[in-house]
Amino acid sequence: MIERDDGATRTVAPKADYPEMVSGTKRDHQRAYKFATLSIVAQDTPIVLAIEPVRDRRWWEPEDIETRTRGALVDRLLDQAQRHVEINKVFADREFDSYEVRHVIDQHEAFYVIGKRRQAAADRIAIQQTVAHSVADVSVEHATLTYDEQPHDVSFIYVPKDPAKDEEAYIDWTYAIFTVNAHVSPDRAMGLAKQYRHRWMIENEYKTIKKHYLPTSASSDYRIRWLYFTIGVLMYNVWRLTNFLLRAEVACNLGEDPHSWRARSWSWLASVCSIPAGREFVFVSLVAPGH
Repeated sequence: MIERDDGATRTVAPKADYPEMVSGTKRDHQRAYKFATLSIVAQDTPIVLAIEPVRDRRWWEPEDIETRTRGALVDRLLDQAQRHVEINKVFADREFDSYEVRHVIDQHEAFYVIGKRRQAAADRIAIQQTVAHSVADVSVEHATLTYDEQPHDVSFIYVPKDPAKDEEAYIDWTYAIFTVNAHVSPDRAMGLAKQYRHRWMIENEYKTIKKHYLPTSASSDYRIRWLYFTIGVLMYNVWRLTNFLLRAEVACNLGEDPHSWRARSWSWLASVCSIPAGREFVFVSLVAPGH
């Protein structure tokens, strides 16, 4: 049942052959296949380390439909990534704003920075108090988060919005909110918010995969969409690793546009590249590459 702005209602039902894995996007009336990714960011080189399919419950489906929570997605992504690198920080966008996700990352013994949606009255009060402060424009509230009877420290960070880098999900459109699993000072909070805003590299990562590497398909079979997206990610990783190696060895930067060189580089690079080592930070995000 759908209710319109004028109060009228109408009953709608999906077509019998409506694809099972298709779910809604941030934009109204759009549907897409979704994937969750985890990308490492080291020396300005984002590399996708893990991919997971996303199965959300659609509004017309029963409550007991089999889905996977955001916490379960993040758990599997981290398990995959930690086979290759030791993870220091995890930055997750607001799609992963949940107690379960925070608990999962903390259980993996990683430090998290997660963007928070504008939804709590306490957040509005905290921002109003920060705005009214005579000196400071950043504030931090300390608390304890308990999930599954296991507590951990958490800080709520309120920082002025950066219109060029922040998503449009803020209280009063002026402040961004982040949560971290530690009690931090305002100075460190500003540094963490600045690091989080490097996620523009992940947005560019998605755009590059869609534009240059994702095969076109009209198939409604999620398995085919999954295969094509995985192929696109692998090709993107090859390009990024090639750029990383050439930049380090011969001072050659291939830039942000792969062009036609990528087909030539595939054969030799696949046998010689490795993930940059060290304790790195990663970004966890959702992508909807095709409708």
